[in-house]
Amino acid sequence: MPFNIELLSQKDNISIKLQVVGKVINIYFNGEAQAALAARQNWTHLEGHFVDSIQELGSEEAVSLTSGVYHLKKEHTNEWERTIYHSHTPYKVEVTPELFSSYLHLFYEQQESHGEEYQFFQDSNEVLAITKAFAVYYQAYKGSAMEREYVSGTVLTEDEQKEHKKDVEEALSKQKQEQMERELATRRLITMLISSSPVFTSRAEKREIRLDEDAKFGCSLM
Repeated sequence: MPFNIELLSQKDNISIKLQVVGKVINIYFNGEAQAALAARQNWTHLEGHFVDSIQELGSEEAVSLTSGVYHLKKEHTNEWERTIYHSHTPYKVEVTPELFSSYLHLFYEQQESHGEEYQFFQDSNEVLAITKAFAVYYQAYKGSAMEREYVSGTVLTEDEQKEHKKDVEEALSKQKQEQMERELATRRLITMLISSSPVFTSRAEKREIRLDEDAKFGCSLM
């Protein structure tokens, strides 16, 4: 069974649970919807300050799936978990004690430099206790009959593999379309800024004057 542990503190009556499932670190925010959403946003804000520096970070499919059979069988332990506000931090490799410890310590560093609403861990001792707990769990779980039994239940059937392939293709297509739309919006913004700049306007006005002068002398513009 994957590793699960709750944080000591609750924020606005929100219980926060850390979970490690294979190649994913999951964070669950269980409680009233608005408070849970706010807690998730604050957590991902702190994570955003450092997560891109993790070399092992990334989805094995080059795209993150927030639904579908892969998401359920590989990134959750049951369907009920999907009904709770949560976030996923996917890795290209299995999350080891070293990777988990690095993630938590980097997170805590950011927590220390932020305000009250961003305080999730009571102190550095809690972070250390969680990393030690995972290390003990990992040593006992890795290669055990329990791990083999759990992993066997997450293997995709032939039909599920086809469904997953379709989900990936659709997600990649959507991702590509969104990228094209962002690039188009950027080009439009650049064009608008250039056309409204004093230098561009001045040059355009001078060209209009030159065109008027050329017209007087019957010049043909190539």
